[in-house]
Amino acid sequence: MKWTKDKCYVEALKYKYRYDFSINNNSAYRAALKYNWMSEICSHMKPKMKWTKDKCHEKSLLCKTKKEFRQKYTVAYSTCLKNKWLDDICKHLKGELKPMRYWTKNRCENESLKYKHRNEFQKNSRTAYITAYQNNWLDDICKHMIPKGNLYHRLIYLCVFSDNCIYIGLTYDFNKRIKGHLKKGTIYNHIQISNEIPNFKKLTKYLNINEAVKMEEYYHNYYKNKGYTMLNKAKTGSLGFYKNKEIKSKWNYNTCKIEAMKYNNRTDFCKNSGRAYETSRINKWLDEFYNEKRKTKKESKWNYITCKYEAMKYNSRGDFQKKCGRAYNISRINNWLNDFYN
Repeated sequence: MKWTKDKCYVEALKYKYRYDFSINNNSAYRAALKYNWMSEICSHMKPKMKWTKDKCHEKSLLCKTKKEFRQKYTVAYSTCLKNKWLDDICKHLKGELKPMRYWTKNRCENESLKYKHRNEFQKNSRTAYITAYQNNWLDDICKHMIPKGNLYHRLIYLCVFSDNCIYIGLTYDFNKRIKGHLKKGTIYNHIQISNEIPNFKKLTKYLNINEAVKMEEYYHNYYKNKGYTMLNKAKTGSLGFYKNKEIKSKWNYNTCKIEAMKYNNRTDFCKNSGRAYETSRINKWLDEFYNEKRKTKKESKWNYITCKYEAMKYNSRGDFQKKCGRAYNISRINNWLNDFYN
């Protein structure tokens, strides 16, 4: 659809905030942005909500746990985290702290059964996922999950009509891509002409992006030489502007290594620099980075005496862990906690 000013205005009237407009109809939003129509067509919209401490507290009262608060009101939770309001605002909420070594293989497996894809498992139950990853349980406990690609892993698929017209593509999400083809685009247009729903078939499993691009070209030439009419308009290997921009990212071996050195462990690396962590994980650099880090790391100031002195500042193990995680972890590893908290 070509977005004229009038069409963009009609679409904009559906939303209260510009953010909702951009999320729900990005093409109309981008057209309005490109032609400088935003101030005119969005004049009815409310200004972006400012999350004050009182507003954040008001939303937290609607939740039972910190996890629920984080999931339902993500921006409010992030604002609290940034401004260090969480302890104040979430006093009434139940804690989420699990007992030490809670995540056994069986519990991780039971948790994984709630999800269809690994990225859902990682996003919604991070501690269980990381524990499974560190213990090499992921392949065992995620057998039921539907494989799904990402920016760096795509599969090649085939779409064929009975009139020998064929389309070869690559995607990170096979089911989602099929739905897209049935709504608009080259395949949708040919469906209207032929009055036929085509057959979709996976030609490969999820491959490294560079290999996937080569395989797409191989299958394109293979079926073209067989006499099929190719429906592809774009040249093979096209990943779209956004995807190509991401793949040419700054994260190579050296930049990932420098970034990894900023963090004491993989968990902190993953939490604070997700793109660099994911690039390092895919390229199997993590073991090298953290073995080297352990070798070059200076001797810690945390020994039995300094940990005990630090622990005496807090009334409970939970406070100790929250306020001084490094000293707490060293104490836990060395079984000093029972000495400190009788």
